[in-house]
Amino acid sequence: MSDHDDTRPLPPPPANLRPPPAGSSAPGPPPPGVAGGTGRPAPPSVAPGAPANKRSWLVPTAVGVVALLVGIGLGAVSAQSSADETKKELASTTAQRDDLQAQLDDRAAQLEADQAAAQRVQSEKDATSQKAAADQAAAEKAAADKVAADQAAAAKAATDQAAAAAVADAARNTIPGSGIFEIGGDKNPGTYRTSGPDGRSCYYAVLSSPNASGVDNIIDNNNIQGPGIVTLQAGQFFETSGCADWARS
Repeated sequence: MSDHDDTRPLPPPPANLRPPPAGSSAPGPPPPGVAGGTGRPAPPSVAPGAPANKRSWLVPTAVGVVALLVGIGLGAVSAQSSADETKKELASTTAQRDDLQAQLDDRAAQLEADQAAAQRVQSEKDATSQKAAADQAAAEKAAADKVAADQAAAAKAATDQAAAAAVADAARNTIPGSGIFEIGGDKNPGTYRTSGPDGRSCYYAVLSSPNASGVDNIIDNNNIQGPGIVTLQAGQFFETSGCADWARS
């Protein structure tokens, strides 16, 4: 149905203008201006309650219809204007929504990028920390290894020194079977023993000086054919010849 259709019913015509019922033999009303059909003009009297003009009801009806149509037109224009405003508001709201969504997407992307960067930084820090810990462990191990090596070297040096001292002491406590030796210098003071001659005979002499040719230098001397024993003091000299080694006891 169109917006301009008027579905309201029209008012009925006056009673004197209504046609007679179908099949009725009653004559209809005389023509306007004729009284009883005599040809004379009828007086302008009307039936009680009837409008003065038989067509006067059409005017207000037409006016109402026109007013209705104008109202409908104005309503349609107003509705169209309201629809246009609604469309504009919807478009503006949609644009704002899209702009906010774009901003939200940008912020989400930025947040994701920041999180990725933070993770990279944390990974680098972790790697640096791990490397520092590994370097520290390596440095500590190297220091411990050096300490162990130094201790081992010191122990070996002490052992070697002790061995050398033992060898030297053994050498200082042993007098070969032939030669002149200083007691307290080359050899340690003490009592020395020999198994006897290293050949035909064994001679020894305790001297006050290394000059073996001076008779005044001889403190004690002897020729032995078997085991011998002698006590030597610091500052003395000991001459031996043809004997087995003398060992300090």
